[in-house]
Amino acid sequence: MAYKINTIPLFLNTLTGAQGTAGTSISDPIDLRDINAVGACAMTYGIAGTNGGTAGSTVFEYAGSSQFDGTYVAAGTFGTLGGAGTGIITFTIPAIPFAKIKAVSGTSNPALITAELNVR
Repeated sequence: MAYKINTIPLFLNTLTGAQGTAGTSISDPIDLRDINAVGACAMTYGIAGTNGGTAGSTVFEYAGSSQFDGTYVAAGTFGTLGGAGTGIITFTIPAIPFAKIKAVSGTSNPALITAELNVR
């Protein structure tokens, strides 16, 4: 059986953090009501350092809500990366109608993040 994969942009060259200070970037709400039939997700990402330095560590988390404009509560962590690079992280998102993805950078150097969520 073939599955349709939906690609949802999360971050596009988003500066996360400041020199010597941790920072957080949060995606726009994602409506999963029609596309999260299976629950399998993959996030493609690219993380780069800024100012000629390396990127600090980055942790990816997701939060869920029962309403698009509701209060989003932490639901889990799905990736911890040690610095700059590109790759794919796979995870299973619970049965929630709306989600946001959060990127939290470390304190050494701000991170420049690009990421897309792929769900079926």
